[in-house]
Order: sequence, then structure tokens, then C-alpha cells
Amino acid sequence: MYLIQFKPEEIDKVWPLVKDKIQAALDRNRNFRDHTHVKENCKKGIEQLWVITDKKDDIHGVCVSQIMEQANYNIGLVRIATGHDLPLWVDKIKEFEDWASKHFDCKKIEVYGRPGWKKMLAPLGYEFSHVQMDKFIGGLN
Repeated sequence: MYLIQFKPEEIDKVWPLVKDKIQAALDRNRNFRDHTHVKENCKKGIEQLWVITDKKDDIHGVCVSQIMEQANYNIGLVRIATGHDLPLWVDKIKEFEDWASKHFDCKKIEVYGRPGWKKMLAPLGYEFSHVQMDKFIGGLN
């Protein structure tokens, strides 16, 4: 498996291949934004688009990250991670860690995802320190 980061100027070319996957991930998170917002952030360099492919260029995963600059240290956030055959590519997070450390001096990586990510990331040194819970008001279920 290969992890490919797309530069802001490459987003328009690759977007048709990833937009439905990104939108599906956002749909599972109650649509606080849609894929067009993610696309614009990637084109501006606010967020980064990563794609996991195999030797045949089949897409197995799509991830969106963001670097959060903080007073004491920077944090690399994995905002969206979606795809199939996760056991085949979950180890690619190490490449993201290295990139975030090298280019942005990140001292921490945070991954936001569904509960199934816990069992996949624990062997890679990630600890389950807390859970994010949401309460939606105003008619959302």
C-alpha cells in the first residue's frame, strides 16, 4: 500500500475520485460540513488530502488531516479517515506522523474516528485517552 499526499494545486484533478468517500464519512458525522468545504480547505492548504492506493492504483483509503499550531507544541490531526481493508493500510499513519513531525514540528497526533479505530491504532502505540461525545439539539437525531 502507498500513502500519497496531494498538493493544493492537485486537488481538482483527484477530487472526483475521493469526493464520495469524503462525503460518506461526513454523512456519518451528521454533515457539519460537506465535501466542497473539505475540498476548498485542501486547495487553500488548511487541510491535507491523503490517499492510500495499492500497486494497481485502486483506492483503499482517504484521509484528511490538519495541523493545529498551539502555544506549546503543534498537533497533527487526522480529521477524516475512511476506506476499506483498513488492516492493510492502518500502519501508514506512521508516514503521516513522520511528515507532521518533520515539516511542522508536531509533538502530538490526534485521530478522530469511530470506535473501531481504537483496536486498530492501539498496536501502533495510540492510547484511548477519552471519547468525544456530541449532543445535537434543534431537531437532529
